[in-house]
Amino acid sequence: MKFLIAFAIATLLMVFIQIINALRRKPRTTEEKVSEFGTTATPAPAADVQQPSEREEQPRPICGLGGMCNLDCRVEDLKEEPDYYEDEELDDYRGKASDAYTAAEVEQFEEVLTTMRPEEVHGWLRSLQLRGVALPDALKDEAYMIVSEQAENL
Repeated sequence: MKFLIAFAIATLLMVFIQIINALRRKPRTTEEKVSEFGTTATPAPAADVQQPSEREEQPRPICGLGGMCNLDCRVEDLKEEPDYYEDEELDDYRGKASDAYTAAEVEQFEEVLTTMRPEEVHGWLRSLQLRGVALPDALKDEAYMIVSEQAENL
């Protein structure tokens, strides 16, 4: 009987934590989406300010993809607190190399990646990067395609 009570309390606590995390995660506004794919860390001098049509032709930064991404992450992004996307369990892989994951571990990342909205993927990758969690190599191509499509649709 004590075991059932302890189990029920633990389950309720886990559900409560999930609800709190879901409520804390706010939906992104259009301005936030645009700023994620905005200019690179090196600002243009005031005299070289680009017109909007020129800015659209410039490559947009895609961070969190390690060696696949040849664009710089913005310096201010590295100072942010990471957002959590109901993926706290991935913090267990902090410091692990991207090529050292087992198939079961890759599945955990894949489940998070495939259940989120495409416009959230860039923020999730940045969150992983800020938390010191490397995206498994097996998922980098898929993540890169999703983020690239979102950048093109802006």
